[in-house]
Amino acid sequence: MELKRQYENKDPNGYIDDCYVIGEYLRIDLLKSIDII
Repeated sequence: MELKRQYENKDPNGYIDDCYVIGEYLRIDLLKSIDII
């Protein structure tokens, strides 16, 4: 998943929990769908 790799690159430990990544992906997708971002 490309988004997960992008988040991992920002994480000093090189790892972010899958639930966080999926949650962020869904949140961003929701915001885009209602034209906030």
